[in-house]
Amino acid sequence: MKREKLIVKQQPVINNASLVIGLSGWMDGGDVSTGTVEYLRQTFNGQEIGRIDPNGFYIYNMPGPMET
Repeated sequence: MKREKLIVKQQPVINNASLVIGLSGWMDGGDVSTGTVEYLRQTFNGQEIGRIDPNGFYIYNMPGPMET
């Protein structure tokens, strides 16, 4: 069975909304990304409406950092 990448918890009624995302893992040093999202969610009474399944977006077998 194919897993969905976008997991929607609820379908909100949107009026002049903003989308805030936080990326976890190696790019979330010191919880800066996820901590900021959680702070904003609590401060402005935001709701989590979904998640993105990270599997399939990571390259697990590449040695060393990806540089461009």
